[in-house]
Amino acid sequence: MTRPPLCSNEKGFTLLELVVTVTLVAMVVLLLSMALKLTIGAWEKGQEQGSSFDVMTSLPRLLERQLECVMMTTSVPPKARRGLYSICGDTHSLTFFSSFAPMGSPLQGVLRVTYLYDEEKKSLVLYEQVVTKADDLNEETSPLSEYGPKDLRPISEVDGLERFELAYSGKNRIDEQDEDQWKEEWKCNSSVPPKLIRLTLGLGDKEASRSFVWYFRVGRH
Repeated sequence: MTRPPLCSNEKGFTLLELVVTVTLVAMVVLLLSMALKLTIGAWEKGQEQGSSFDVMTSLPRLLERQLECVMMTTSVPPKARRGLYSICGDTHSLTFFSSFAPMGSPLQGVLRVTYLYDEEKKSLVLYEQVVTKADDLNEETSPLSEYGPKDLRPISEVDGLERFELAYSGKNRIDEQDEDQWKEEWKCNSSVPPKLIRLTLGLGDKEASRSFVWYFRVGRH
């Protein structure tokens, strides 16, 4: 007695079906990877815009508060004038003395504040030095001086600044039509401090950079 051959009703995948399946899976993976890439790009852009917004708001606000509390020689009694509270700078640097310090800062009292911008590196550094004696008022102790302290570390550094430009005016009012009122330099030995300081900030690539302008009064008038 012979047995009938064993048969199965289940069919395997044909070559065409396998090719179609692999193609569909590849398309799904490609779409997912593109969506992930777009998501990461949007997140990075959001992070960059958020950082730019922080710089554009916090930096001018800090400089404004520091200049409001600026120390001037005219506010010191003549007998106590052993040093000079100078305010001086050029297009990319500024140094002055201020009594303002953010809440919680370990640096309190009278501070020498120095902003220094490196146009090549697109980087801005901020120095703060506590004034404890008359010799600290000398220009040799400033980070801008060639004789300044070599081991002084900045308290803050901002990278990616396309522009950081300063200008100085001896007038009380801003005349937008009079560009001649602004000077590129205010010397440390000037008999009077500037009354206005203009700051121009630019962020982003050189081609896509946007600039913003702020005006600050020096001291509380």
